[in-house]
Amino acid sequence: PSRASLTSDETFRCTMARTFVLLAALVALSATATATNPPGLRVAITDPGLTEFKNIALPIINAALQDVTLPDMNLQEHVPVLGHISLDLSNMKVTGFRLPSAVLAVSSPPQFTMDMSGLTLQVSLNYRWRKVHWPHVSDHGSVTATPQGGNVDLTMSIGSSGGHVVLDTTNAAVSFSSFKIHFSGKVSWLYNLLVGLFKGSIKKAVQSAVQKQLQNAVDTSLNKALARIKLTDTLGGGKSRVNVNVGVVDITAGSDYLSLGDMLAISNNMTGAACPIVPHTLPSLAPGAAGSMLQLLLDDSFLNCVSWSATSNGALTTTLTDASLPKAFPLRLNTSDWGRLIPELQ
Repeated sequence: PSRASLTSDETFRCTMARTFVLLAALVALSATATATNPPGLRVAITDPGLTEFKNIALPIINAALQDVTLPDMNLQEHVPVLGHISLDLSNMKVTGFRLPSAVLAVSSPPQFTMDMSGLTLQVSLNYRWRKVHWPHVSDHGSVTATPQGGNVDLTMSIGSSGGHVVLDTTNAAVSFSSFKIHFSGKVSWLYNLLVGLFKGSIKKAVQSAVQKQLQNAVDTSLNKALARIKLTDTLGGGKSRVNVNVGVVDITAGSDYLSLGDMLAISNNMTGAACPIVPHTLPSLAPGAAGSMLQLLLDDSFLNCVSWSATSNGALTTTLTDASLPKAFPLRLNTSDWGRLIPELQ
């Protein structure tokens, strides 16, 4: 059978479908090109700058360390003379978290390692014991304890999401060498039992609570502070105003530096058009940075994009007429005067 010819409506729909597919492909290619553009700005933080970062981060971590209440414990123990007892530990609280100092290091793949010594805190709890068999003697009291030789090793991976730097805790190791115990009871066997618990189950519970607090401090509090950094703004005024979009798109690190690549994308404030000028590839760290705290590498595409936007909007274009010149100006804007300099105008 012969193939039926397309109607004018069908031809129009086919043409529009092809056009849509072509536009979608161009948009996809454009998005890919934009995503792979090199950063227009590099911010390299060296050893002195990392020390400043540590001085900023440590108070945030300390402020985020909240008091913790641990789950109650019921223990069945055998002690001399009394035999089998039931020991209940309740109202167990960890308070007064404090990290006085830290040593910060950076490595590749991008990550921070913080070695924090001198961790201080206080553990308090109530106890009640009861002899299981007759005679059912019992007693109760309270205990406070402070750790000795507290140390924290914290490792955070460094990435980016939506232009913001994001930290993720990959390791949080907390250790105490011992506890100094303040005991309100009267019997030595109970004191010895509590000393053993502070070397075992209580110690593990406290260390686990501190680890969770540190992870929360980094993964929540520090990241919230980083997420508040503004990523969009405008620069200039009038026809020269441009939109500036910043955001971390690339992170590299070495043994003594952290380098953040920022997109620094410029667009025309009047039209919304993105600057077509592609930045050059900037080094992660330029020579001569030793001893500096911060290094900023700005590609010349930034100034070129600002000029491109101003030119597109006519900010760099002006019309000069003879009427705008002072009356005493000797050279008028006419062919007679200019013909003396350029004969072709006569």
